[in-house]
Amino acid sequence: MSQQEERQKHWARIVAKAWADEDYKKRLLANPHDVFKNEEGLNYPPEASFEVVEQKDDKHVVLVIPPPPPDEVGVEKLESRLADMQCCSCSG
Repeated sequence: MSQQEERQKHWARIVAKAWADEDYKKRLLANPHDVFKNEEGLNYPPEASFEVVEQKDDKHVVLVIPPPPPDEVGVEKLESRLADMQCCSCSG
């Protein structure tokens, strides 16, 4: 299993836990770094920044534009690379 697949699987477990436990969800929304480290055993650098938001309905969607890769230039190359990326959507 790739690192990306492993992260997606772990995130799915975190989402399921947040759906089942309102207190856990509140902690996750308030301080994701602490929850990831202390409750999930995920070790990210202290300078890593996380923002977890709750999707209220299907009309509000948060999309993140990642920084461009430094090694590629040109729309065609970027489109090709982005086609290989995965998007995760969780809905209840």
